[in-house]
Amino acid sequence: MRLPLKTEYACQVLAQLARTYADEKVRQVEEMAKLEELSPNYLVQILTKLRQAGLVVSRRGKNGGYLLA
Repeated sequence: MRLPLKTEYACQVLAQLARTYADEKVRQVEEMAKLEELSPNYLVQILTKLRQAGLVVSRRGKNGGYLLA
Protein backbone atom coordinates (compact mmCIF):
# COMPACT_ATOMS: atom_id res chain seq x y z
CA MET A 1 0.00 0.00 0.00
CA ARG A 2 1.34 3.41 -0.92
CA LEU A 3 0.67 6.44 1.23
CA PRO A 4 0.26 9.92 -0.20
CA LEU A 5 3.52 11.89 -0.08
CA LYS A 6 2.05 14.44 2.34
CA THR A 7 1.14 11.62 4.75
CA GLU A 8 4.65 10.20 4.49
CA TYR A 9 6.16 13.60 5.33
CA ALA A 10 3.75 13.96 8.26
CA CYS A 11 4.93 10.61 9.65
CA GLN A 12 8.56 11.68 9.30
CA VAL A 13 7.89 14.95 11.12
CA LEU A 14 6.06 13.12 13.90
CA ALA A 15 9.07 10.82 14.26
CA GLN A 16 11.36 13.87 14.52
CA LEU A 17 9.19 15.35 17.25
CA ALA A 18 9.04 12.02 19.07
CA ARG A 19 12.84 11.88 19.30
CA THR A 20 12.88 15.07 21.39
CA TYR A 21 9.62 14.45 23.28
CA ALA A 22 11.28 13.51 26.58
CA ASP A 23 13.37 16.72 26.56
CA GLU A 24 10.26 18.84 25.88
CA LYS A 25 12.36 20.65 23.29
CA VAL A 26 10.40 22.90 20.96
CA ARG A 27 11.35 22.27 17.33
CA GLN A 28 11.27 25.15 14.89
CA VAL A 29 9.86 24.83 11.39
CA GLU A 30 13.07 25.90 9.66
CA GLU A 31 15.08 23.27 11.52
CA MET A 32 12.64 20.46 10.69
CA ALA A 33 12.28 21.58 7.07
CA LYS A 34 16.04 21.50 6.58
CA LEU A 35 16.28 17.97 8.04
CA GLU A 36 13.46 16.68 5.84
CA GLU A 37 14.58 18.72 2.81
CA LEU A 38 11.16 20.35 2.50
CA SER A 39 9.98 23.87 1.91
CA PRO A 40 9.16 25.54 5.24
CA ASN A 41 5.82 26.71 3.79
CA TYR A 42 4.87 23.16 2.81
CA LEU A 43 5.88 21.90 6.25
CA VAL A 44 3.67 24.53 7.91
CA GLN A 45 0.70 23.17 5.93
CA ILE A 46 1.46 19.67 7.22
CA LEU A 47 1.97 20.86 10.80
CA THR A 48 -1.30 22.81 10.68
CA LYS A 49 -3.19 19.61 9.81
CA LEU A 50 -1.37 17.72 12.57
CA ARG A 51 -2.21 20.47 15.07
CA GLN A 52 -5.89 20.40 14.06
CA ALA A 53 -5.87 16.63 14.57
CA GLY A 54 -4.44 17.11 18.08
CA LEU A 55 -1.15 15.34 17.34
CA VAL A 56 1.15 18.33 17.82
CA VAL A 57 1.07 21.49 19.93
CA SER A 58 2.37 24.82 18.70
CA ARG A 59 4.10 27.46 20.79
CA ARG A 60 4.21 31.06 19.71
CA GLY A 61 6.91 33.67 20.12
CA LYS A 62 10.61 34.04 19.52
CA ASN A 63 11.43 30.58 20.87
CA GLY A 64 8.23 29.06 19.52
CA GLY A 65 7.80 25.96 17.46
CA TYR A 66 6.13 22.56 17.67
CA LEU A 67 5.98 19.75 20.20
CA LEU A 68 4.41 16.33 20.10
CA ALA A 69 1.07 16.50 21.91
